Amino acid sequence: MSNLIDHYCSESFWKDEDLVVMTPDNGGDAERIFSPDIKGQLREHVLFQTSGSSGAAKWVALSKRALLSSATQVCEHFEVWAGDVWGLCLPIYHVGGFGVLARSYVSGCGVSHFAEKWDASKAVAQMKVDGVTLLSLVPAQVVDIVNAGIKSPATIRAVIVGGGYLTTDLKEKAEALGWKVLPSYGMTETASQVATGDAGDGWIDTISGWDFQLAENGCLKVRGAALLTAYVEEVDGQWSVSDALHDGWFQTKDVVELGEDKIRVVRRADRILKILGELVDVSELEFEISEALKLEVILLEIPDERRGVKLVPVVERAMNSDEVEMLNGYSGLRALEKFIVLEDGFPRTPLGKIDRKAVRARVF
Repeated sequence: MSNLIDHYCSESFWKDEDLVVMTPDNGGDAERIFSPDIKGQLREHVLFQTSGSSGAAKWVALSKRALLSSATQVCEHFEVWAGDVWGLCLPIYHVGGFGVLARSYVSGCGVSHFAEKWDASKAVAQMKVDGVTLLSLVPAQVVDIVNAGIKSPATIRAVIVGGGYLTTDLKEKAEALGWKVLPSYGMTETASQVATGDAGDGWIDTISGWDFQLAENGCLKVRGAALLTAYVEEVDGQWSVSDALHDGWFQTKDVVELGEDKIRVVRRADRILKILGELVDVSELEFEISEALKLEVILLEIPDERRGVKLVPVVERAMNSDEVEMLNGYSGLRALEKFIVLEDGFPRTPLGKIDRKAVRARVF
């Protein structure tokens, strides 16, 4: 492991009380970003950047205790022990990557860090050499592996896929190559996943240590020891710490269904639009179309004088007339005038999520 990875897996790091800020370029340096007051309020915390609704800088403050609590929960869920080797192919300045290091610390398991720019063939080759047994990936990385036809190393017993939706088609293709892929659900605010495992029909097994409730609008509320402490936001050039919890609960923007020890994500609550007087769930529509076409599709929302809002599909390859005709049958896409093809692929975040702001900037 590199010196930096060794550092984040060490007892000295986890016992240190200073605030740590995870960014791609500064290796955890908080000195040049935050005031002594902010650093004093958030001792023994790690900050991970996220995007605020206004586009202003926003950070999620996770205590080291919360990160270790999440790591312990995940390790118990997968029965991780010192003989395991966890493959790290995600950036450590995101909680998905950093969580692997916390799991190494609490379990004593090894870490195989693929430090180069993501390359499916090279990454899997390293997994074979290092004897990786557990792996965290995002859907885009699974797509690359499947497209390259790369079979799973025999040592891997589970691949946790998070940071985006794992389609049924992609899951089946990965499994045909021997990859034991498991969908997961979580967010930065929960220090990692709160559910991992295929319970069938879109349901995911919940991880012990979490309480779940539904808010009046159907959105998920979670409570547990691994929750964030606060948000740190920049407003008018000033940094402030704001509480993100209400009576110990964090409310997400995800509409879900809850079962016994399982959860199913239905849609995002903040992407419901009225088009020609009819409510359209944009996230659900994207999912349905992507599943039907076996092609990743996003829908850009464009102001329209007559309809109020017009949805324009953006894809990575041209669609034939039958596919376009099928799209015309969906509510919100009737009388489809055009679709946009990004032949060089969707711009993505370091975690492989489609960067919607970048897509819009490129298209319009």
